[in-house]
Amino acid sequence: MSWTTIRAESGVYVGAGARVQGSLKAQARVVVDGAFDGDVACGELVVGARGVVTGSIAASDARINGRIDSVLVVGRTLSVGPRGRAEGALSYAELEIERGGVVSGALARAASAARRDMISRRKPGAPKLVYVNPKLSAHLTSAQQSG
Repeated sequence: MSWTTIRAESGVYVGAGARVQGSLKAQARVVVDGAFDGDVACGELVVGARGVVTGSIAASDARINGRIDSVLVVGRTLSVGPRGRAEGALSYAELEIERGGVVSGALARAASAARRDMISRRKPGAPKLVYVNPKLSAHLTSAQQSG
């Protein structure tokens, strides 16, 4: 396998069965259903159920349904699906883990998100923002009714 450098204005797709080693920069979405080893910088990273990414990743948002083992910096939301595995040094503003998803390693909430929360707590009467995962909400509602 040789080292490849890819720069794209639009999205990039690494198909199932493909193995890419190199550096990837895309302004839009990167979908990995195969294997990618190297550096990724993109707007949105989606790792499919059989996808594997190792290396250094910087993305605005990331949805992990397969496996990553790397340094991952996500500017907004890191979502780990029910069969997803996110391992390594992980930094994010918000973290969503569905039942069955695995997250392990060095976890850090991005400084900008922590700073935003501190500012909102200092303001009297500031509205409280709450995200409710519909699947989790249904589970909690049934648990509360039975209790």
